[in-house]
Amino acid sequence: MTRSHRPFAVVAFVALVALVAAVLLIGPLFLPRQEIARQDTESDLAAPAAPRAEPPVYGPLPAPIDADAATLEIGGIARPRTDVEAVWDRTRIGNPPPAKSFQRQGVNLPLAVETHPSVRYVAEHRDDPRVTSAMFAPNAFDAEAFRRDPESYLTRIEPGRALQTADDPQAPFLKREGNFRRRLLQGETTPLVVKTLPNMPVTFYSAKLGQFDNRLSVITVQADAEGIARAPFTATAGTVGDIEIVASSPVTQGQARFLVQVQLPPPPVDVARTAPTAR
Repeated sequence: MTRSHRPFAVVAFVALVALVAAVLLIGPLFLPRQEIARQDTESDLAAPAAPRAEPPVYGPLPAPIDADAATLEIGGIARPRTDVEAVWDRTRIGNPPPAKSFQRQGVNLPLAVETHPSVRYVAEHRDDPRVTSAMFAPNAFDAEAFRRDPESYLTRIEPGRALQTADDPQAPFLKREGNFRRRLLQGETTPLVVKTLPNMPVTFYSAKLGQFDNRLSVITVQADAEGIARAPFTATAGTVGDIEIVASSPVTQGQARFLVQVQLPPPPVDVARTAPTAR
């Protein structure tokens, strides 16, 4: 082949390659629909779909529990309800379980009204939401009435007092005395101390169990002549975890907060197993 024919050969070869590529890429677009459907069917037959999983089969719903039944069926065996349900010990009403029982999850046991004047007040006014919930605003604070009869104000329980502060922007701020965080073992007590105006009331409130001196989780105490108000807090049986306590006074601004971290004590050591045996 002469040199003059080589450019034409190259052009022809390139054109041929382009034509083949066009046929391979664009050709399927011009296939008849029947041919495309046939190819799809053959591909479906070549790779059968996985079998559909059967829906889970659940057993029958359990029968409702008869509240008056003396037994419960556990694992197909009738058991006395006293074996599987908690039973109140009537002899301990008014006497919370001792802290040494180390309960992991607590409940508020019933208290006898003679336990404390504040307990009696709650029992007699349990239908008043201001007595049973911190979400309701307490009665307005009357400083003159408090000075005349402080005991009446201290006995009355209103958890909402923990959110009640002075309206006067010139009033001093309530001051926490001591550390914010306290660590206790269940059954121990820590003093919570704040400073307000002399002889004025302060309310301490815990939303997660524990008790103050009145056997309740909320208490109002009177500060001394220097404005120091104290409220010992006990991590009673069942009180575990982070317990946030809020303190507030109606004659000061702001709130004082405490975080009491309560842990279970370590299990007692079995002396019989740990003591060396005599040889």
